[in-house]
This record gives sequence, C-alpha cells and structure tokens, in this order.
Amino acid sequence: MDPVKVFSLFVVSVLIFTTGYCVYLIYGTGTITVKLKDSPVEWGPASDVYIKYSAIWIHRAEEGEENGWTKMVDYWDWVNLKEVLNATKEIGSKTVLAGRYNLLRFEIEEAIVTVDGKNYTSIVESGKINVAIKQGGLTLYAGQTSGMIIDILPKVVGSTKGGFKIFPAVKAFPEI
Repeated sequence: MDPVKVFSLFVVSVLIFTTGYCVYLIYGTGTITVKLKDSPVEWGPASDVYIKYSAIWIHRAEEGEENGWTKMVDYWDWVNLKEVLNATKEIGSKTVLAGRYNLLRFEIEEAIVTVDGKNYTSIVESGKINVAIKQGGLTLYAGQTSGMIIDILPKVVGSTKGGFKIFPAVKAFPEI
C-alpha cells in the first residue's frame, strides 16, 4: 500500500477518534449520588431532630440562572438527623450531563424535635434552601460517578411552653 495513503488513513483515524472522545467528554453523561449528613451542632434541648425535605435540584454551572436545573431527588422524605450524625446516607442518584455543577436547591418543609421523650412540631425558619456547592462546585466527568454531600446544620431554639423553631443552615460539597 502507498505510504501516503497509509499516513492519510492514520491521520483520519486519529481525528475521528479524537473528535469522538471530545464529544463524549463534553456531551457524555455521568452519575451524581446525593448524600445527607449532619455535623454535630447545637440542637438546644432536642435529643432528636426530624426534617422533611422536598425535591432536590442541582444546577449546571455552564447554564443560565434559570436554566440548567436538574431534579436529583424527585420526592420528599423524612430523615432523623441523629441517623446521619457524623455519617452519610444516600438519598438519591441520577445520570446527568457531564460538567461542573455549582448550586443546590431544596426545601425543608417540616420539622419535628424530640425533647424529654416527647415530639414537638417545629416552625422552620427560612426553609427554602439555595446553597453554593463548596470547593468550586462538583465536576462530573463522562462515564464516572461523583458524590455530593449535603450537610444540614440545624439550630433548635425554644421551649416546650413557647414551641420550637429550627433555623436550618446547609453546606454542600463534593465527596472526595
């Protein structure tokens, strides 16, 4: 075979492979797992804190402010924060476009605190959570799985006579 044809065939093959690989990296998909945890914080008089969270959304950084949101967890659920104290619990997983994700959004709809063995419904102050993902966001590469941890840091105030309020604070960061 003619060396020029062999070289041309080689160059075309490399270009096709490189283009395909670039398309895969840019437009490919990967999986993000979402986990909850609670770092030790001030629960006040409460021995247990239960929260009901709604659907969890994640934002792709390359998109506009209103676009680029993907629903990661499409249901609501209750979690006992004592179960995720210094531990993580996976609450969802989804295949999404590869890229960098920078924001998280969900709502804490209800809360119950246990004080002296009795449960009390609590008022949730500022339960609509919008938080930037720390460490520059979560970068997801095509064909890979990355984890995101939502660290819920509630502050419980109040009394059995006056009622209880929860002031939620949240940190989100990539799992390393």
